[in-house]
Amino acid sequence: MFDVDKFLAACPEIGEMRNSTAFVIALVSHELEQRERGCKPVDEERLEESLSSSMNEACNRTIREVREIIAPVASAVLTKASSAKGKVGENLFESWMKEIKSWDCERVASTGHSGDFVHTHYDSGVRVLSDAKHYSKKVPKTEQEKLWSDMQTKGIQLGLFVSLDSGIASKRDGVDLEVRSVGGRNHVVVFLSNAIANKEWVFVCLEILRLHQSCPSDTFDLDAYLLPLKEIVDLAKNTEADAEKTEKDITKRLAEHRKSVQVQQQQIQRIVQNCLESHGAKRPSSTNPAH
Repeated sequence: MFDVDKFLAACPEIGEMRNSTAFVIALVSHELEQRERGCKPVDEERLEESLSSSMNEACNRTIREVREIIAPVASAVLTKASSAKGKVGENLFESWMKEIKSWDCERVASTGHSGDFVHTHYDSGVRVLSDAKHYSKKVPKTEQEKLWSDMQTKGIQLGLFVSLDSGIASKRDGVDLEVRSVGGRNHVVVFLSNAIANKEWVFVCLEILRLHQSCPSDTFDLDAYLLPLKEIVDLAKNTEADAEKTEKDITKRLAEHRKSVQVQQQQIQRIVQNCLESHGAKRPSSTNPAH
């Protein structure tokens, strides 16, 4: 019985063939040689099966090797992209904090287990640890737990968890609050979702934490506190929008006025130039030569 493995070992070039026509010619030629020698012809089905199996194994091995090479690169790229997006979110949040004059803002994101920022109220000294997330979907519970852990590491009882443009898992939209007892002391985190559309609420959230620090947790009613503030914040947003609209309208009108003034100046210059040229042309004809 013909041994396919011995045949392939004796004819390694068969395994390397890529051109189907060359392969068929070689196979037929070899079969004719075998018949001339009185040998049993090659079992084509077994040969094809063996070659197919060998090629599949080689392809799978190559795919595995490529994946092993690509995996760390892809992971690094994704990590770098995620880190870059996180930096954008941190920078945006920090720019908002610069507009709040009653709270100091210290960036601590580069330090492990420290959240993103530590906010200190100038008058009362109340400290808040914040974490700003820039996710395209709801921020998962695991990220929330990191802030709780970082608060314990930093020895800070108040936390602010901000999702810039998405919701927060298991938390209601807008502002939400959670209290946990850790070591016999209450730790409080205020959650703010979709903050890009509600950046005015960042200051409100900090004030909620400061107020919560100064009163028993069982007497603090978040909804009762937020209800009148919502009307005020919405009014402020509308007023700001109206002011921006008015500013744009004034800017547009000033630009139109400047353009109109320039046109009038050009017209005056042309009139003056025409007068000078006309006066200069008539002068020689009206002047008598000296005797």
